[in-house]
Amino acid sequence: MSAHISIHELVLPRISGPLVPLTLDIPPGAMIAVVGRNGCGKSTFLSVLAGLLSPVGGSVAYDGQRADRMSIAERAAHLAWVQSTPPRGSALTVEAILELASHFGSAKNAEQNVVEQTIEDFDLSQYACTPLNRLSDGWAQRAMIARAFAQNTPTVLLDEPTAFLDLPAKLVVFKAFAKAQEHGRSIVLSSHDFDALDRLAHVQATLQFTSSEIACAASFNVAGVEAGLLG
Repeated sequence: MSAHISIHELVLPRISGPLVPLTLDIPPGAMIAVVGRNGCGKSTFLSVLAGLLSPVGGSVAYDGQRADRMSIAERAAHLAWVQSTPPRGSALTVEAILELASHFGSAKNAEQNVVEQTIEDFDLSQYACTPLNRLSDGWAQRAMIARAFAQNTPTVLLDEPTAFLDLPAKLVVFKAFAKAQEHGRSIVLSSHDFDALDRLAHVQATLQFTSSEIACAASFNVAGVEAGLLG
């Protein structure tokens, strides 16, 4: 499994001002941490990477295919997405959710094996037969993170994945992330959890949004490559 994400002269849709075009290649197996204060554009950036929002300028491509021009089926084969708040209305069991993810992603030829391995990797066996709407926020979020990995895509995008997790859960999740990276998956996540990123994650680069409450100036730092925000 391999992934190659090409970000070319990307300008995000922002209320506060346009970003200076950002160009970045994310190689297979890399973890990119997107950090910064609330409202600085982390979720917007991830949504553009996922093809859920169109950029003001530039493009995001997966193996040469632009994210915002992919069909739903093409997007499901290339990337998985985890939003910051887990959906709570589903009466499907955790196992059923993982089975659906494996069917619609890149794991169609080995669905059961992928589901069983994902349950093991994320330590979900005790809740495999529990409906999502009966789980706590923390367990529901862990299940939705596992769903993304059961999809078996080359890239996983996660918005604040550790927000509802206690320390033992973070240990499990970041161990699963590291295993996925070893198999060539690229992971891009946003987080305020600097301690977990520092102690538990295998981060190759940090994309940092920093802002002034007055000037609304911001800057990126991606593996030593800098770009700025026009206020």
